[in-house]
Amino acid sequence: GADITADQGISIATDITLFGDPDEVITVSTDGTPGSNISIGGDISNTDGESLVFDSGDDGDLTITGDITLTDGPSTPGVGGDLTINTANDVLISGILDLTGDLDFTGNDLTINGGPNNRIGGDLRVTNDGTFTTGNNADLTIGGELIQDGSGDNTIGADITADQGISIATDITL
Repeated sequence: GADITADQGISIATDITLFGDPDEVITVSTDGTPGSNISIGGDISNTDGESLVFDSGDDGDLTITGDITLTDGPSTPGVGGDLTINTANDVLISGILDLTGDLDFTGNDLTINGGPNNRIGGDLRVTNDGTFTTGNNADLTIGGELIQDGSGDNTIGADITADQGISIATDITL
């Protein structure tokens, strides 16, 4: 359960299991310079409500090819299981999302290609300068609200269901 910081990028080819204190927030970050990318080739899961923050900086990209399963913990039900992506250039999530908490994105481009059956138990907040894209099979079921409040546009390729509403600030291409 410790943070990981690297100056010139992070590449992990296998699965990651977060094993921190109950509801701990674990951060994976780079210095954000060009080429300081974060690449995760396996699945990501947690053990007791841990949440995960990625920060690859303004010029760093984030690629996750495996599934992401972050749940609330048995120690404090209803808390944790969040995924936060701060300050990233291009983000590609190819696996299935299964979060009990929120997904918060701030950056340029966010592409969600995994699916079907992506689930976000809380809110999906997208503050994008580039394009927010969901792939043709990347259905999203959101227990909270979808809030897109960036200056970038949106390309939606699959169904989105949000129990608490949908607020899109810019253009949508279907």
